[in-house]
Amino acid sequence: GNLDCELGLKTGDEIEQLSDTFDSMAHDLKNYIRNLNNAARDKQRIESDLKAATEIQFSMLPRKFPPFPERTDVDIYALMEPAKEVGGDLYDFVFIDENRLFFTIGDVSGKGIPAALFMATAKTLMRGFALNGLSPAQILHSSNNYLADENDTCMFITVFCGILDCRTGVVTYANGGHNPPVIVRADGNCSFLKMLPGVPLGPFEMELKEAYMEKQFTLEPGDSIFAYTDGVTEAVNPEDQLFGEGRMSLALTIAPPVPGTELKKTVDMVRKVVREHANGAPQSDDITMLLIRFNGKK
Repeated sequence: GNLDCELGLKTGDEIEQLSDTFDSMAHDLKNYIRNLNNAARDKQRIESDLKAATEIQFSMLPRKFPPFPERTDVDIYALMEPAKEVGGDLYDFVFIDENRLFFTIGDVSGKGIPAALFMATAKTLMRGFALNGLSPAQILHSSNNYLADENDTCMFITVFCGILDCRTGVVTYANGGHNPPVIVRADGNCSFLKMLPGVPLGPFEMELKEAYMEKQFTLEPGDSIFAYTDGVTEAVNPEDQLFGEGRMSLALTIAPPVPGTELKKTVDMVRKVVREHANGAPQSDDITMLLIRFNGKK
């Protein structure tokens, strides 16, 4: 086992050839072991960096639920599970004044660290523009033009964002190429929000009127809005069958977010049904869900 010991026999026959072969093998083994140790150290360092990146990313997303325990007019719960150590999905919500709640959900093209960096930039921009009083369409437009500046890789992010007026239940929203959310009524019935697709944020600068339009709908007390990324509907099983919008709607009806129930129960049920559908197939995309229930003034 001492690879530093050389035989160095000089007999001029096949014994010397065998000696040279053993010496060469010992030299190759030493190089292999050294390279293996270096690779193990590099892998450990990368894993440590990825763990730190994961912690940083999750720290940027609201994780305290309920986030506004002093308020009775609105309940919120969210979940984000990256397909890799870090992901490109985002969700966010913040009160921009006493009565209006800004919320958003998004999905960056690609995965891994580049997507996570793009996601962090987009989230920061949108929250900042919301707190500065911009409307949903203006938030998407301004964020898009900032992201498009020097975006040489042409990354993009689909985004749905809205502002809920907790006095009236009116939601003003704009869409940037994201999946339509589901409106769940107080009696458990649900339907997809009909809306214009809009344009994803990031590839190129645009005029406001070219890309984003605002619309409104009203939540009655007890109604909820369920937003998600395509990691939910496009989850596949070993037979490459998509989970789909139909199964997601059925999952929502199993544990609907009706008044008096915890929103976590609904989100966990959807996640459970997605996992059962996948049936062991690896997660191919980030999975993110955002559920908001309007309770009204009490």
